[in-house]
Amino acid sequence: GTKGGCGGLCAQLRVDAALACRPTDPRWVTDRRCWPSARHPSGSLGAWGRLGRRWLAVRRLSLRVAGLGALVHVAAAALVWALATLVFVPYSLAFPLLQLGVCLEAPGSSSSPRLILPCVLSWGYAACLAALAVLAPHISRFQLTRASLRDARNFPEAFYDPAVVRDVYWRYRAALSRVEVGRFVHGKVGRFVALE
Repeated sequence: GTKGGCGGLCAQLRVDAALACRPTDPRWVTDRRCWPSARHPSGSLGAWGRLGRRWLAVRRLSLRVAGLGALVHVAAAALVWALATLVFVPYSLAFPLLQLGVCLEAPGSSSSPRLILPCVLSWGYAACLAALAVLAPHISRFQLTRASLRDARNFPEAFYDPAVVRDVYWRYRAALSRVEVGRFVHGKVGRFVALE
């Protein structure tokens, strides 16, 4: 690892800074990241060759530093987005319900005109929430049953025989019919008579 736990990016920044300061560094020849035009042996470098290597290293170093600066801006924007989302989601869930108070006011009691569409949407939202609250226990039971059936696998090969599947199906239908008859009798004559 690198010193101070800086990671690979800091190591690359140090290498680029060293290459910018020393155009005769042997890494110009051995480093695969260098352009082929900058890889000729250091002994044959003239003033323009050293200047070209220095310019190449400075440009690469500048690009890396600019990329780090852009990452700082992205991190700041992501933090603002996360905080705004944490505030916006509960507010957007509660806002239609808060508007029901405006919709319930008497027509002449407010100075601002009552808008029809927001009231219709707020009442529709409240109706959907009420329906969801009524259906939530049934959906929860269905999903739990579905999850338990989905995990039922790797039975013996004999279980998948058509005769066994048919028998399981008819047992399921009989159990379902028994439950329906019990509910029907319970509704007609009462719970205790239905249990007998």
